[in-house]
Amino acid sequence: MVATASQKAQRREGSYAIVTERTRDMMQVLEELFRHIYQIRALSRRLEEPDCSFTISELVFEIEDIFKSVLTANTMEIAFHGDKSLGTRGNREVFRQVLLNLTLNSIEAQRDSGRQRSNTISIRVRKEESSTQPMLVIVFSDEGPGINRKVFPNPEEIFLLGKTSKKNGTGTGLTISRNLINQMFSGDLRLISAHPAVFEIRAPAIDKE
Repeated sequence: MVATASQKAQRREGSYAIVTERTRDMMQVLEELFRHIYQIRALSRRLEEPDCSFTISELVFEIEDIFKSVLTANTMEIAFHGDKSLGTRGNREVFRQVLLNLTLNSIEAQRDSGRQRSNTISIRVRKEESSTQPMLVIVFSDEGPGINRKVFPNPEEIFLLGKTSKKNGTGTGLTISRNLINQMFSGDLRLISAHPAVFEIRAPAIDKE
């Protein structure tokens, strides 16, 4: 059967739409990749900064201010719980970047799910005593959809480089964050619950009066 001119035109339009969508998706992936590269470069320039003592509460309040309008637009809020004097010592900007990345992941998960109900990001801080070194424990959680079961049947795979549930993600943020906490703070970043998503950060603790 010979296609009519109208049918041929529709096929061309359909093919063009597919190509356009794929091009748009690729551009979004590249934008995401360039964003991470920019963040890594910006961070690398600050890796040589001298270590300092800082509290987790001051970082949280800074992040809340950075994301204020985005949180409101997505019916979200940040709630800090715990002793405001608890903190650690090391590269302040590196630790802030880790918390920024976790917060951004929560916001993007809320946005991509299309959920309209409110969602609170809870950041709980406590000190865990031990016979050697008191440890700072930060529990980061939200009320979002949790880890995507289809993409991550094994939730621990979220820390694998390049693996992501985001349509145009790069799968680098959590991998880099865990490595930074491990290498620069002698600590750890781990997932302690997948549904809801709950992360725990551990690092040597200090009390900053």
